Amino acid sequence: MEPAATDPTGDALAAAAAASSLVFLGTGCSGALPDARCLIQPSAPPCTVCSQALSLPPDRNPNYRCNTSLLIDYCHDNDTHKYILIAVGKTFREQVLRWFVHHKVPSVDSVLSMFGWYSQVTIEMMLMIKSQFSSPSSRWTVLQQDSHTS
Repeated sequence: MEPAATDPTGDALAAAAAASSLVFLGTGCSGALPDARCLIQPSAPPCTVCSQALSLPPDRNPNYRCNTSLLIDYCHDNDTHKYILIAVGKTFREQVLRWFVHHKVPSVDSVLSMFGWYSQVTIEMMLMIKSQFSSPSSRWTVLQQDSHTS
């Protein structure tokens, strides 16, 4: 983020660093876009959305989408940040490479699942997050609700 043009001192950059924010890591469907099936076995005519998803590099392309996921960057009054990740999907690795690096996310403090079930992929992703980010992984607990009790 660049400082505002009317603020030569860079105070706008400091203010932005001290603010809470939402980072949309993915806004696509469960299979992500472009869909591999559209690329391997294109229809006639080709799928417009998947074709457009390949027309530009992913970082500049609104049609290139990872699985739905959100990162909450919560800034406390003392300027410390806590990161809450909502939904870990199949494209999580790509989301980390694209967005965690870009936003300089040093840790994940909480992971919330949007589903009443955990697939093996979700559990493996959560364990990967726990092993990659040191703080506060020692306090993490995976909670599962028994579907028969709800």
